[in-house]
Amino acid sequence: MTKKKIQQLINLLKELKSSNLLPPNMPFDVWKELMTIVPAPAAEVLITRNGKDFLLTERHDKFWDGWHIPGGFLIAKEKIEEACNRLAKKELGISVNFQYILSTYTWPDHPYANAISLICVCHPKGKPITGKYFTKIPDNTIKTHKQFLKFYLNKQSN
Repeated sequence: MTKKKIQQLINLLKELKSSNLLPPNMPFDVWKELMTIVPAPAAEVLITRNGKDFLLTERHDKFWDGWHIPGGFLIAKEKIEEACNRLAKKELGISVNFQYILSTYTWPDHPYANAISLICVCHPKGKPITGKYFTKIPDNTIKTHKQFLKFYLNKQSN
């Protein structure tokens, strides 16, 4: 890459920032391309009422098909607790009480990002507008989220 192209790229990145086009406002195609070259921390908001159940929502799009743990990617300089609340409000219409990070996971096969998941155990504040609580993992749960839930249930039973 030439010095001129490097400077053009820097200027474009600065323009994204000055135009308030950083996540979550960034055009998805730009964000997706950036996520192939930099790590992307994500909060998996594992919501439980009593430590024995967990909330899942359904997702059917070109990337995922089945039950999944609500969540999404952190925004620059966002605290994990803030991300969990932002994502819970966006996906479920509720706030949550962040409890702890259960585990982290680097995805070898995420379809569009270089994702590092923080599996965050939270308690709900209110009744979600969507989703369903389970005590057993449904068969049609997204593969990697099944792994997260198995780990959670195993920890809870010890």
